[in-house]
Amino acid sequence: MVEIIRRRVPSASILVITPPPVCQDKILAFQKEKFKDKASGRPERTNEMAGKYAAAAAQTAEELGLPALNLWRLMQDVNVWPDFLSDGLHLSPTGNQFVANALRDKIAEAFPDLVVVPCQYTGQFGASAAQEETLERVVCICWLQAA
Repeated sequence: MVEIIRRRVPSASILVITPPPVCQDKILAFQKEKFKDKASGRPERTNEMAGKYAAAAAQTAEELGLPALNLWRLMQDVNVWPDFLSDGLHLSPTGNQFVANALRDKIAEAFPDLVVVPCQYTGQFGASAAQEETLERVVCICWLQAA
C-alpha cells in the first residue's frame, strides 16, 4: 500500500496506523447475544494475532522510515482499553475519541505542518482555513485486521 501511495502521490506524508487490540471477552459476549445457542464460543479474532499484525506494521513502518501510531500498544497501556471497543472489535465512541486524540498528537509530532486546530470561535475542526497545498498531502491508510 505504501509503495502505491508513494507512486501515485509522491508528496504525501504517510503515517502507518496499526490495528487496535481485540477484546476476546466482548467478542464472545456479542456472539452469544447475536447468535444465542448457535454461537461458536470461539472468538473470530484474537488479541494475540492483532498484536502480531501491529508489530509487523510498526516494523514495516520503521524499515520504510515512516512514523507509526501503534494503537495496539497505546490502547493496552490504558487500563480501561476494553471500553474503547463496542463489541470487542469495533471502536466505541470513547475509542474513537481516544484514537482521534492519539492521531492528532502523532500528526503534530511527525508532521507539524499538517496539524489541524479547532476554530478559535466555534471549537469545531474543519478544512475551511486549510491551505490547498496542505490538503493535497493528506493521505489516510486504514489498518487491516486479521480474519
